[in-house]
Amino acid sequence: MAHSLPNEWDVLDASGMKQLVERWPTDWREAWDLAAPVENWPLVQPDAIVVLGMGGSAIGGDLMRAFVAPTSRVPVYVNRSYTVPAFVGPNTLVIASSYSGNTEETLNAFRQARGREAQAVCITSGGQLLEEATKADLPHLKIPGGRPPRAALAFSLAPLLRLSNALGLASIEPAHVDETVGILSALTAQYKTGTAHLAFDIARRLTGQLPVVYTAPDLLESVGVRWR
Repeated sequence: MAHSLPNEWDVLDASGMKQLVERWPTDWREAWDLAAPVENWPLVQPDAIVVLGMGGSAIGGDLMRAFVAPTSRVPVYVNRSYTVPAFVGPNTLVIASSYSGNTEETLNAFRQARGREAQAVCITSGGQLLEEATKADLPHLKIPGGRPPRAALAFSLAPLLRLSNALGLASIEPAHVDETVGILSALTAQYKTGTAHLAFDIARRLTGQLPVVYTAPDLLESVGVRWR
């Protein structure tokens, strides 16, 4: 039985996550447009791509890796560590993604990759990462800050997808972006209004339970990680 939307949202959702989720259609369009400059970054075609990130910033890398897997000619690796794999070198494109710009693991791995002369680019809202990228004149994209990293997924994912397009690893047309915005808008309208709220109903049912989320090892694997 579906439950009515609660009147105590402000108590249950003190961080305002519901409002941030409802901004997804707007965020996606804004993030896609903001990421346009990455398609003009002066990069050499890499032999491998490594996305550096932690937490919410790394999820964008997971989704990008799964999305381009059927079409990409080069492997994509998501690195959640202080160090980078041994194969990282001059023929590797390293993408440092840190929402705050101060993620310790990402900064350390980024510096190590630069020491190995890897191509390096950055996606961040500021912090030490932006400062170092600017000082070294590295390609970088400054994204809006001021929210929990997990609520900024559009801004960590859209630049990666546009960069994949530029490198010929994926083929995303404007119509695909429009379709995505349309689907997100329809789902947002469906779940934010009315007398029944599926997500809230599921949350109630899970209270006191231990949910187990499992998926097939493809695009849904990254979706499963995000949902957990």
